[in-house]
Amino acid sequence: MKKLTSVILTILILSASTNTLFASGTANGIVLNGKDLSLDVKPVVEQGRTLVPARAIFENLGFTVAWNNTTRKVTATKGNDKMILTVGEPWENFYNRIRFSSDVLARIIDNRTLVPVRIISEIVGLEVDWDNQSRKVIINNSDNELPVSLSQAYNILYNKLIDDPSYDLMYMPLDSYASSDVIASKSNYIFSDVADYGYGIEISGDINYLVNKYTGKIYTYDPR
Repeated sequence: MKKLTSVILTILILSASTNTLFASGTANGIVLNGKDLSLDVKPVVEQGRTLVPARAIFENLGFTVAWNNTTRKVTATKGNDKMILTVGEPWENFYNRIRFSSDVLARIIDNRTLVPVRIISEIVGLEVDWDNQSRKVIINNSDNELPVSLSQAYNILYNKLIDDPSYDLMYMPLDSYASSDVIASKSNYIFSDVADYGYGIEISGDINYLVNKYTGKIYTYDPR
């Protein structure tokens, strides 16, 4: 693996075991492109992040939604694109073949599956904001199509860095060292090098890999 060697961090992932979760607050609704969405469960605000009903957000974005009660996965499909989010799992989430992390987990609340709206919006090219006065999530189509897509950034890194099939790259825009750097996070896709040996995901080092959204240039971000 072409990377700087560092201490391997083993992550113990805890799955949610209950259908009800105490939240730090609720939102009053979702406004998508100026339209209030019809919801049977209010969005939940947790740790400064907003979770929204999966079926409502995905179907209004044109996705077909399926729920697997055994694996506790939500699968949203639109054309050739597929997004999978797993309840209670921070890193068992995929957009096509790209694994991505989220700093808040998909939850089941009042028998409805709620998913983190910011990571979903970023992946499908939407802009998300919070209206504090109305306590609503505001989602709009982005006016600016980026020259380098998430999939292209993944391929750039994969072709240059990965030479061991047991390793992969995880998209980590909100749950990484570089995400705390406003300049770095706004202009770059953020990835970490990870490995899955069958007993959990491991981060293979302390470095984040960044791909510029406008140029495709690769950078490394080391917090030390």
